[in-house]
Amino acid sequence: MNRIIKITLFAGIIFTLFFLSGCSSEKKGDQVKQVKLNYSTNALEPYISSRTVDLHYSIHYKKYVEKSNQLIEKFGFTGKPVADILRKIKGNEKYSSLFNNLGQALNHDIYFNSLVPEAKPPAGEMLEMINRSFGSYDAFKKEFILKGNSHFASGWVWLVKNNDRLEILTTSNGDNPVTIGLVPVLGIDLWEHSYYLDYENRRSDYMKNVTENLLNWDYAASVCLK
Repeated sequence: MNRIIKITLFAGIIFTLFFLSGCSSEKKGDQVKQVKLNYSTNALEPYISSRTVDLHYSIHYKKYVEKSNQLIEKFGFTGKPVADILRKIKGNEKYSSLFNNLGQALNHDIYFNSLVPEAKPPAGEMLEMINRSFGSYDAFKKEFILKGNSHFASGWVWLVKNNDRLEILTTSNGDNPVTIGLVPVLGIDLWEHSYYLDYENRRSDYMKNVTENLLNWDYAASVCLK
């Protein structure tokens, strides 16, 4: 009996690890792939819980990626850059399901890169660019938090590059700034699945904690300064 229990538990653990890896249904030829997490699922605690990261990465994000690959093949966009597809199909009702899922796949790629445990403040050229664009790092944080809190319903708050300056804007649902010719530098998810387990309806606490403690300025610099 004990041996059976041990085998069952071991099988359950293997299945869970396989599922949470997000790779169980990813095919070699898939055009859209999940970005690999550069940190453990509990590394963002106490600001974002391990359970939230697990559900967000392994269920929500994963499904957007899977559906995107199916729809890209269905509509004949195989091999075309994601940003080009989104710009081409935006506003076309025929492709609304592809736009929503592919936009969300790209958004989540940026989101999980935008977060880092034990975040350090921006420095060097990145800080200089922030100061030129917003006046100071504190002014940036204040505006970023305000824009995220003020956005109605589901969407995203972005730090974007517009030529040689940085701007803050929000998009609704699965839209992404690439569709209007801007470069997403950092993106924070405002859909409730990204924070409700930890903060319930207190989006302001979520925005403050993420902005103050988790923004990945090394990633931002790699996008801005290349």
